[in-house]
Amino acid sequence: LLGALLISTAIYTKVSPIVLLPYLLYRKEWKASILIVTFLAALAALPSIFLGWEKSLELWQSWFQSINPVDNNAAFDMNNNKNQGLAAWLSSLLIAEIRHAESSVFIQRYIADLAPDTVLKIILTARLSLVAFTLYFLKFPPFIKAQSKLLQFREISYVLLVIPLLFPQQRSYNFLFLWPAIVYIVYGLQTNVFDLKASRRWIIAILIFALIVLNLE
Repeated sequence: LLGALLISTAIYTKVSPIVLLPYLLYRKEWKASILIVTFLAALAALPSIFLGWEKSLELWQSWFQSINPVDNNAAFDMNNNKNQGLAAWLSSLLIAEIRHAESSVFIQRYIADLAPDTVLKIILTARLSLVAFTLYFLKFPPFIKAQSKLLQFREISYVLLVIPLLFPQQRSYNFLFLWPAIVYIVYGLQTNVFDLKASRRWIIAILIFALIVLNLE
């Protein structure tokens, strides 16, 4: 009950945790999934008690429009120069007039100037690739519970990892979702869970480089 309430509240506070719902369904967590959907419905109806149905529906429509992944403004992250993530990165590289960071006013960052519709297709393709790669971590068949707590932590780590890349309008603090994956990698290096052998040094070097990149700002 508490977990479902926390996740449903998190979804309405910041929509990105919604990725946990399909994961729970994939892992046959029926009770948790039903409770989350129930709390979502209850929380969705709650504002209408104070605002009325008409005003509440108007606000919901505005919210859905702002998070629409195929809407140009949302997809290209053009409404705020502090946005991060996959959409912000690709659009700033492939559309000349888009500026995301303050430094972009003085420094040209684009490597090509493509049509917005073309860039939108590239962004959607990249997002679908991240979603498809989830199957590599979850494995087949579906609707079977995780074999161990460590495996479940690994799976959830990747699901959280793609949040700041998959969703538009992400800020730097959204990259905190990467920490479970970082913790899993460090744990694996310390306990020899991974069969790394000669690649161990490369993994450590890449991890250190990733941590530096994550703290560039």
